Amino acid sequence: MPRRETEAIILRTYPLKEADKIVSFFSRAWGKMRGVAAGARKLKSRFGAALEPLSHVRLWYFERETRELVSIDSAELIRSYFDIQSDYATGLACAYISEVCEQTLPEREPNEHLFRLVVLALEHLRQTGRIWPALTYFDLWAVRLAGLLPSLERCVACGSALAPNAEAYFQLHPAGLNCARCRPDGAWELSAESRQMAREMLHASLPDLAPRAWSKETAADLRRFLGQRIEAHIERKLVTRAALESVE
Repeated sequence: MPRRETEAIILRTYPLKEADKIVSFFSRAWGKMRGVAAGARKLKSRFGAALEPLSHVRLWYFERETRELVSIDSAELIRSYFDIQSDYATGLACAYISEVCEQTLPEREPNEHLFRLVVLALEHLRQTGRIWPALTYFDLWAVRLAGLLPSLERCVACGSALAPNAEAYFQLHPAGLNCARCRPDGAWELSAESRQMAREMLHASLPDLAPRAWSKETAADLRRFLGQRIEAHIERKLVTRAALESVE
């Protein structure tokens, strides 16, 4: 039973017995995994704060072929995001990122691009405290990396090109955008400005986006569109997405 090492993001922990924890983590090398950290709930645990949600760590663990859970031996903290989670809005944004990863990542499938996206979004939250650009960028790229992003340039119904300065429309099913002619009853609008913002985000890193005054209303229609794609894929509602509606 060899001892393995991996860089990881802690997604979530659950109590186990009196002193242990089950840890769900996103391994850079192996994808989403779960393991048991024996003694992690003790006051003088050898893990310290390394198993707090969204900690960026280096993990060492043992694995048996016949067991689903690995045995976490030790953890070294690379970067903690515990301090920024004391703010309610930022804490919710962090919990949202964790929930999306927990619900969308398949077991044990490496995803280097998504791993880097999570670190990028967390660093942006740490450095700026601005949740809406980080969450919009994270949503867009998480949906794209999962292969769930429909065309932003063509009507899903008639196939015609969507003019850059024209609004588009969307509904839960089918996935995709509609032109004004094919607009279904009860569809939501995706503004031309939000579509342009999505194009920019697909071609620039988060720190390199054009400066703009962000508020909750900025690209809210884009986040609704992307959130629907995530929830349709996982076939459940995201708890933290609903909670974010209360944040100003």
